[in-house]
Amino acid sequence: MRTARILVVGGLNVDVHLLTDDEPGDDGTAIVTQLRTSAGGHAGNGAAALARLGADTAILSAVGDDPDGERLVSELRRSGVDTGTVLRLAGAPTGRVVIPHFRQRRYMLMHRGALDLMPEDAGSKVELAAVDAVLMFDPVPPVARSILVRAGWAGVPVYWNPGGAMVQQEGFAKIARAASVIFVNRAEFAHLCADHRIEALLLGASRLRRLVVTMGRDGAVEYRPEAVLTATALAVTEVDATGAGDAFAAAYAFADIANLGPSPLAIACVAGSLAAAAADARGADTRLPDLLARVAEIQVRQRRAA
Repeated sequence: MRTARILVVGGLNVDVHLLTDDEPGDDGTAIVTQLRTSAGGHAGNGAAALARLGADTAILSAVGDDPDGERLVSELRRSGVDTGTVLRLAGAPTGRVVIPHFRQRRYMLMHRGALDLMPEDAGSKVELAAVDAVLMFDPVPPVARSILVRAGWAGVPVYWNPGGAMVQQEGFAKIARAASVIFVNRAEFAHLCADHRIEALLLGASRLRRLVVTMGRDGAVEYRPEAVLTATALAVTEVDATGAGDAFAAAYAFADIANLGPSPLAIACVAGSLAAAAADARGADTRLPDLLARVAEIQVRQRRAA
């Protein structure tokens, strides 16, 4: 079987994790008990996951001409990702995300850097007719629209995990209809469905045929025009869920393009769970045979319990 070729579009950044026991109040201070940095960015995480699964993976992104940018590109290259279409923008900083981890919650403070300076015609550097699919995350809206239009012309499916900032933009639902599959989390789904019925989004779309809602340890739901599917997450001890959604989207796209059984949703749920159990945003070093074996284990237990 020919290896699936997938183009990943979106951000690369350095993640800075700050672990502390207590969350300070206004103008307060907390002692950071652990500080670590790692390669991150939704597109970088997704591309690394795809390469581990065996996909022929390329990435379209932008970094600065600084040591952070060189580090991110080099690490992806070592992972087997084609970085020939990563733009190095002179004078621009590479993206950076500071992630404070408290006892009860965490959040992200994001500086997108070079990604926000990616030119609208960046997608013209890639011959989309030569890829089997596009996995898109968080480029600036003009680049996202350009990729969707060009992929439509080429007949290439786009799997899009847009993120909360994009979902909340006015007119997102109209743009989303040009994608093949949309991934949202529960909060994004609630925002999207406040103004639109699921049936209208799917049945009235020119290309959109699936809306996938990720729910962390509660699994995921997939809405199709003809059915609603559910899948169960793997029971794991969560260590760092930073890149779990990226691993989920990557596994779903790969399983769908490669026609892997039992379902892209089931495979994606397990991939996301394993990534959340890893101590790095790039997720667990999960290869395809191991991933499929874990999915099969879950299905056997479900059949026995039925």
